[in-house]
Amino acid sequence: MNLSEEEYDEIDDFLNKRMAPAQAAAFQERLAQNETLRQEVAMQHLINQGIEAAALKQQFKSLRKGVQRQRITRRAGRGIVVALLLVMTVGVSYWFYQQTQPLRPEAAFVAYYTPAPRTRADGPVDPRIEAARNSYYAGQYALSLSQLAGVPTDSLLSVPYLRGLNQLVLNRPGVAIQNLTAARQSPDLATRQQADWYTALAYLRANQIPQAKVILTTIRTVSGQPYKDVANELLKKLP
Repeated sequence: MNLSEEEYDEIDDFLNKRMAPAQAAAFQERLAQNETLRQEVAMQHLINQGIEAAALKQQFKSLRKGVQRQRITRRAGRGIVVALLLVMTVGVSYWFYQQTQPLRPEAAFVAYYTPAPRTRADGPVDPRIEAARNSYYAGQYALSLSQLAGVPTDSLLSVPYLRGLNQLVLNRPGVAIQNLTAARQSPDLATRQQADWYTALAYLRANQIPQAKVILTTIRTVSGQPYKDVANELLKKLP
């Protein structure tokens, strides 16, 4: 994949947690739809881990000090290049090995979970639901869940949908499944489609692979389902 310098900068900012919450959420949306971009992020993550494990950055800073600074720097530079090539070789080999192995349920959840994209609300919305929505998009999941306490279920089933999304992130897959399953009956198409996807992820997080596969199989056969391709990809990686 030929990436621009700006895209490589984005990957670096994402991996080093330098993105604002909204920017990170938008980048994660792109990852959910773009397998090649996910592969590049995975590759850069492996390389970063290797570099950190070897403490190459710190070694380079230390070697630059002293009387023989220039000579040592040249030698260190050559050593770092060799070490980086070694790390990249190991990283690439490990990445290709990983692609042939079935994903464990929790690993699958981590690899494929991204926050739900913001959807347009049709008609007037209960201000309590809107506040909970904004908290969810801001990454304040516990707050969002507390704001929904006592709020009656609306006609679009936004309340159980939001509850399920927050419970999923907070690692409460059992109750997340209950709420997201209810939201799958929403009259709103976008809510139904997203609830299908996140219910499948909740089943994975609950280590219930057969149930997740049933929903993923349905998703990949529905024309116009935005998660169709990624569901098909995930199915191929599950045991």
